[in-house]
Amino acid sequence: MEANFPRGGVAKKQSHKTKNRKDEKDLFQTGEDDTKIEKGQKRKKRNEKKGTEKKNKKQKVFNPKSIQYNTGQIQQLSIKMLSTDMLVLGCVKEVHDYEVILSLPGGLSGVVPITNISDAYHDQLKQLAGQSGTEDDIEDSDIHSLHEIFKIGTILPSKVVNIGKNTKGKTAIKLTINPKAVNQEFEPSHIRDGLVLFGSIASQEDHGYVVDLGVKTVKAFLKNKDAERYIQLHNDGYPLMVGQSIICKVETGKDKLDMLSGESRTVTVTIDPNKLSSKEVGEKDIPFRSLIPGMKVNATVDQVTGDGVTVKFLQYGGTIHRSHLTVNPDKALKNKQVI
Repeated sequence: MEANFPRGGVAKKQSHKTKNRKDEKDLFQTGEDDTKIEKGQKRKKRNEKKGTEKKNKKQKVFNPKSIQYNTGQIQQLSIKMLSTDMLVLGCVKEVHDYEVILSLPGGLSGVVPITNISDAYHDQLKQLAGQSGTEDDIEDSDIHSLHEIFKIGTILPSKVVNIGKNTKGKTAIKLTINPKAVNQEFEPSHIRDGLVLFGSIASQEDHGYVVDLGVKTVKAFLKNKDAERYIQLHNDGYPLMVGQSIICKVETGKDKLDMLSGESRTVTVTIDPNKLSSKEVGEKDIPFRSLIPGMKVNATVDQVTGDGVTVKFLQYGGTIHRSHLTVNPDKALKNKQVI
């Protein structure tokens, strides 16, 4: 290794004859070889120092007093980790005429084209495209623009459709928020009373709204009274719009057994913030493959690492990167804190 054998830094063992020749040569020099040796020793110390610095950089220390410490287990989301059909939680960052930009974990961004909002909204767009009216007729239609439907800061679960390059040659992540894609793994038998799901407004009726959950043979209805508080707090008092994404709580009531048998049913849902805030996914609610980003669960801290914490939730294990933590990992571990 260079640290142990620096170039020009260690004098080699020489024979008696060679040593004599060297002594003869030194009579006509002014300590040049000694200078080389000193430089070699300095270089050796410098290389050793660099090696120590590199080693320290590899060991990411969050807190030297951590009770349990492990490195390299928890990684932040990166483009290399993404793949098609992966579910990822996003936050509305920008809204344009024909697309919505979502901010993703790890400093990434994804694009939701106007055609990947929902089936009902897509159908409206196709009807609009088939019309031959004037611009005024289009403006007077029931179709709302993306600027009306989406607000900056809204949290949405999404699904990766494609990872490619844009016109500028940069990596582009194409997403969809269509409930049919996001909730693709859900089966009718997974529906439980109190389960919180992602959906989209499909139509407005006299007494409420039809909600698209993306689950086959299952229809959802949101009564006006169960939408009033949400509309006042988050929709500026305006009615919900076709294509608007919502997080809703299922209230099957007496139909619970029918849902378990897989029969086609229309379930009632609510978006009342008071009913949604305290609801968490239970251990027997749904299988792992049906978990959706953004679902609320109880997670108990199991181990602290240099990059975050490992947790146990339901019957599964998971990790949380320290950039997503709101509590001190060490204190959480001491108390086996639930986060």
